[in-house]
Amino acid sequence: MKIFGVAGWSGSGKTTLMLRLVPALVRRGVRVATLKHTHHDLRFQDSESVAALEAGAVQAVALSPRRATMMTRAEAVDLEDLLTRVRDADLVLVEGWKRSGIEKIEIVAPGANESLLHLDQPQVVAVACDFRGEVHGLPCFRRDDVEAIADFILSRIGC
Repeated sequence: MKIFGVAGWSGSGKTTLMLRLVPALVRRGVRVATLKHTHHDLRFQDSESVAALEAGAVQAVALSPRRATMMTRAEAVDLEDLLTRVRDADLVLVEGWKRSGIEKIEIVAPGANESLLHLDQPQVVAVACDFRGEVHGLPCFRRDDVEAIADFILSRIGC
């Protein structure tokens, strides 16, 4: 299983890119799983599973005819632990975890005022912004050029 990250500051377009990358990679025959880090609390329809966590369970699993979900207390989980739980995927796209040690593409929003991650993180291997070319020695893709970004990811991870 290969791992590749999509990182950037809030509002940069990480989720938009992720949601466009998944079908682009699936069309190339890649089985994709996604992991997302968020600062917002998660809400689920199945309130009984959420209630089980709030009652002290370390994990709650719910199964319907079409889907299964596993919820775990956040203090018991980190990125490496989550990655061990992924099954049946060729590639895990990780959204967020901008300071993690996994290789990633940095998404830079137009007019961004935040510091650029790629300046001090060698794990950033490409940048997606508003132009194509090179930024500080890294390949730079247009944020909307999903096909080129998908091709880059696959070449980078060896698929």
